[in-house]
Amino acid sequence: MGEILLWIILAACGMAMLYYYGKSKKPFKNAAIGMATGGAGLLAAHFFGGYIGLGLALNFFNTAVSLILGIPGVALLMVSKFLLKA
Repeated sequence: MGEILLWIILAACGMAMLYYYGKSKKPFKNAAIGMATGGAGLLAAHFFGGYIGLGLALNFFNTAVSLILGIPGVALLMVSKFLLKA
């Protein structure tokens, strides 16, 4: 049940980002930049996050979140890892 809920939330976020990028003047350019920064942020968090104890794994879910939501998605993943760590 929990996994299905995560996929539903991810799909809703994806739809919201499609709507957001669709309203901009250059939707493909803005989407590509958002995806590139999200991917770069995930790679940075994967390689350098271990130094502060918040390293993220490179798996399908984390990659999908970072590509759909960009840098805010990576920040969300790191905050959720910090909060669930305790």
